[in-house]
Amino acid sequence: MEKDVVFIDTSVFKANNYFSATSKINKLAELASKKRISIVLTSITKAEIIKHLTRDIESARKSVRKKDNEVLRNIKGTDDYYSALDSLDAEKTATEMVNTFIKRSEAYVIGLEYCKDIDEIFRKYFKQEFPFSEKKQKEFPDAFALAALEGYNQSRRYKIIVLSTDPDMQNFESDELLAVDYKKYISDKISEDVDLSALYTELSSSSDRLKDEFKNKIEEFLDDQSLYYDKIENGDIHYISVGNVQVDFNADEVYINESNDDSIEFELEIHVDYKVSISYDDYTNAIYDNEDKEWYGAEYTIEDFAETGSTIISLKFDKQSKDIEIIEADYGDLI
Repeated sequence: MEKDVVFIDTSVFKANNYFSATSKINKLAELASKKRISIVLTSITKAEIIKHLTRDIESARKSVRKKDNEVLRNIKGTDDYYSALDSLDAEKTATEMVNTFIKRSEAYVIGLEYCKDIDEIFRKYFKQEFPFSEKKQKEFPDAFALAALEGYNQSRRYKIIVLSTDPDMQNFESDELLAVDYKKYISDKISEDVDLSALYTELSSSSDRLKDEFKNKIEEFLDDQSLYYDKIENGDIHYISVGNVQVDFNADEVYINESNDDSIEFELEIHVDYKVSISYDDYTNAIYDNEDKEWYGAEYTIEDFAETGSTIISLKFDKQSKDIEIIEADYGDLI
């Protein structure tokens, strides 16, 4: 059976923080390096990835360099960090990172010579058919990329797998291309020939324990005044109270990240509802007395914030002990 040929849209690179250590992009590169899949990109997509990565690096650098963050210079070692940021060539770095990915994954980059029917692209544009839409009328890069993929694939027996988070690209209908959920696709490829029955059994039986563990860790995370400074712009916080934390997840929606003889690493999306009560002095209508060096008229206030959010948790299932443990969690997504 032929290997899957997989196209990765720019949106998937952006959604996974490009080439970070835990990125799904690295999982795809690993699958390709093991000859489990073949990756194809278009010259347009490669240029788009470099453009977006360059822009995001520059944006992050400007954010770090903001005056509000100058306090970090008080911490030993950060001067070297700032110097490295100042000397960084964002476009050169982005280009090198993309080229490294292409080399590692042995991805094949196709050019626009495979676009055989330009008239069809413009027909879809005027008819507002995918990948064009009323909200995204000028999706010519996507249109040409998809047309190139169609032209490239006409001699093959199987469709190219399209991985994208863009709804317009996901809804694009073609005899040559098949859009799928990228997380599920990666999970299914990693877990091929892997028996997951014990994992699902343990996850189901440990559901209440895990929810309690998530709940305790989330309550501990949320009990931090610094998280709420942006919500209380003109006040001094006295204390916070975290309550009504509710955690839920679907034990059937598991994304496999790694499988070996000893364990299975996987991701689970948890959904969280919580309420935080904040007590603070509100200085909005207060007056500062320069002579007494004091504020007068500050109003003692208690404000409740009810929030709903979700976050991804990374866990590990031990095949021998059947234990499930948390290995990575970023609760910052809940704020």
